Amino acid sequence: MIEDFGVAKTEKDIDFYAEFGAHSCLAEESSNLTLMGVMAYRFGRKPIILLGTITIAIFNALFGLSSNFWMAIGTRFLLGIFNCLLRTMKV
Repeated sequence: MIEDFGVAKTEKDIDFYAEFGAHSCLAEESSNLTLMGVMAYRFGRKPIILLGTITIAIFNALFGLSSNFWMAIGTRFLLGIFNCLLRTMKV
């Protein structure tokens, strides 16, 4: 995908740019876990799990349909923000 976007100038740079997508999702998941746990206590687990399932489906589809590098990074970032299933399942 990174190669198709034309962001990387050489083949060695593909790994460098691919890490941006992975880390943008993981960074937001880790910073947002406590908030999702609090929301699960306040609103209940079922609505939060439903929200997480819907947003995972939407943002993964948008990530697959990304037309440029920044759209791919943005959808992974939003996926990390709204991915609330990990903390909600443990509550």
